[in-house]
Amino acid sequence: MIGNSGRDGELFISSTSATTQNSSSPVIDNTDRISTSPVRVADVKDREQLKEINRELVQFISRAVPSVDDIMSHNVVLDLVRDVARRVLDPSADIQMFGSAASGLCERGSDIDATVIVDFAILNKRFHGKNRAPSVGHETRLLCSEAVCAIAKYIEGSNGTGLAVEGLINGAKVPIVVLSSFGRQIIDVSINNVLPTFNTKLLGEYSRLDDRVVGLVLCVKRWAKMTQVSDAKMGNLSSYSWSILCLYYLQYVGVIPSLQARAPPGVSLYNCPSSGRSFDVGFLSGRLAIVEKELVEKSMSTRCVLSLAELLCGFFMFYDREFKWGSEVVSIRVGGRARLSITDPEFGLLSQGSRSMMELPPGTEKIHIEDPFDLSRNLHCVMDTEGLIRLRKAFKDIASKLDGASVSVLSLLGKTLMSYKNVVPAFSTAELNKRYGPGSSAGPTRQANVNSSPLLTPSVAPTIDNERAAEIVRNYAKQQEILEKQLLNLQQRGGSAATTSAPYQPVISAAAAAVTTSTIPQVVRRHPGRGSYKQRIESPRGGVVVPLWETVDLW
Repeated sequence: MIGNSGRDGELFISSTSATTQNSSSPVIDNTDRISTSPVRVADVKDREQLKEINRELVQFISRAVPSVDDIMSHNVVLDLVRDVARRVLDPSADIQMFGSAASGLCERGSDIDATVIVDFAILNKRFHGKNRAPSVGHETRLLCSEAVCAIAKYIEGSNGTGLAVEGLINGAKVPIVVLSSFGRQIIDVSINNVLPTFNTKLLGEYSRLDDRVVGLVLCVKRWAKMTQVSDAKMGNLSSYSWSILCLYYLQYVGVIPSLQARAPPGVSLYNCPSSGRSFDVGFLSGRLAIVEKELVEKSMSTRCVLSLAELLCGFFMFYDREFKWGSEVVSIRVGGRARLSITDPEFGLLSQGSRSMMELPPGTEKIHIEDPFDLSRNLHCVMDTEGLIRLRKAFKDIASKLDGASVSVLSLLGKTLMSYKNVVPAFSTAELNKRYGPGSSAGPTRQANVNSSPLLTPSVAPTIDNERAAEIVRNYAKQQEILEKQLLNLQQRGGSAATTSAPYQPVISAAAAAVTTSTIPQVVRRHPGRGSYKQRIESPRGGVVVPLWETVDLW
């Protein structure tokens, strides 16, 4: 473990990177932003209403974050996966959780991300019979793929593991097996994917610096889900990227400092065995981080006293009105008060392009988000052109409604966020055509309360050609076929999952792949367990009873 222990449990992770020189970076004088509320308060009554909104949001966040029982449930699932990994791979195998469920920046019922840690030399001997460490690159990636396949095969063929296989992605850059426990908790398991654990520790430290950090992140993530701009699989920003956006804004208004820029001198490198690259993972942590935050506040002319409700409003205004799209880099490593351009030497390693966003409409600018440790990775890499347009429009819509808004408008936003329930959408072929086909004007309806709220407008998907729409439908069909085969295997072996879920049925035919609109939509379903399950219903249409599937929320 990288780090140094100090007195009374103090801990810091040291660094000698260029981030230690960031104290000389230009700092924006944003004193007005710290002391001025973005919400229009007309009188004492408005001020009292603003306080009440903030109290409601704080109480909501306290109920939304994972409870002690949730954490215990996570530990049980991790123990189950660890037990399987030690049986299949090696008795020395261990497991480590990362992601929002580990950093505390998530809601109850969120999925778990975890990585099994086992020496590559042991895996090389286990699968290839070679008593040596594998070469970095292709061999290590192949071993990770073989390891997740072995875990999936063992669980499918065994009873009593407490786990079921929901999906297998073994051809990706980071191979993953998707598991569920007790039919509800989803866990994505990778092999020796250690770098994200450092990102998780960094975000966890930020979440402990100020109570408003967790509150703002959870509220913004809820809004992003409601407006359909948060899901990397759909060409949007990932949940992790939304956390980075929130931290950058909080650095800008002076709520939190940059923990990497203020790391003590020292060497703290992580050598990745999968890629052969080295990463500077140094940052200020523990009590030193809290002391540094207090020193930064004292050095400023005024402390940021904006409430959670005011910060939520300011977040949307910042990214629509002040953030420089296309040039400014969201970098919590440098710090939100520097606001440097992508042409600055500080970002010499950062990738500026994305193959999925090569041709942008005129006037559309990219959003550059630097990964705190992998300085070459631009987190917009998961976005496509449609996702970028949806994101820009979502910010414009919400900012136009909140610009100079009264307290009552902010109250409406808060109540809408608190009443939202996340349901995994089930898109029909007709809905896919409407969303991605020629002449598309709007995405599918996900939540009644989203459409009924004057503050939240479903994002508009741009028009694309028939070939692109057909590709999307074929991809869904391919995923469905894989899940169909996996469930059939479980049923043939008498697995426990076969008795707890209804059998999948083919949902997309060859005709559907040609993007034809059917009078009876065939539902393209994601695997159950991610906060919802599928319930078979019968719907009368034209005098004929048609079997359909309905998404039912578990939480």
